[in-house]
Amino acid sequence: MKKYKNTPDWLINKDKIHNLMQSKDYEILLPLLEDLVSKGIKEAQHLLGWFLWTGKAKEHIGKDEARAIELMHMAAEQKDRGACLFLAIHYGKDEQKDIKKSVKYYITAAELGHVIAQNNLGVLFAVGDMLEQDLVKAYAWFSLASMGGHEASTNNLSSIKKKLSETKIKEAKEQVQEFINLGFLYEENKK
Repeated sequence: MKKYKNTPDWLINKDKIHNLMQSKDYEILLPLLEDLVSKGIKEAQHLLGWFLWTGKAKEHIGKDEARAIELMHMAAEQKDRGACLFLAIHYGKDEQKDIKKSVKYYITAAELGHVIAQNNLGVLFAVGDMLEQDLVKAYAWFSLASMGGHEASTNNLSSIKKKLSETKIKEAKEQVQEFINLGFLYEENKK
């Protein structure tokens, strides 16, 4: 699977954006993000979407959930794994319940190596909520998230392991290896 790298415009501005966020200098930060959004930079789309969703900079741009969702969609289309997780959670909430969209974005974020999405996908397979229960797939996703450093998935993996036969565990480990071969273990997350 292709690894998505930060775009050059984002790399040039990444430290500046981080410093502006730390100092809460929204008068400079927000126009910079808007400029990067206009250039199609997924990281800026995600970050500005987050600001609009949370209202963190509401005195400067207000809270605009509709635009936030639009920006998250733009970032997700470019394989921003954080935006995919955001949309998975958003569409899984009762007031927005759209199971197909939620699962789609969980799978995309998990395949992009987002350990929280991998763990949550494991939970969905373990519980049988939104997806048909499949403990082998749950084990595989928990394993991948655990390898990526997600602590809760290690506990989840231990619980699932108790429910599987040795044959099923072997099958799950083969699934994990397939996931790794496909690039679902994000390089920065490897233990």
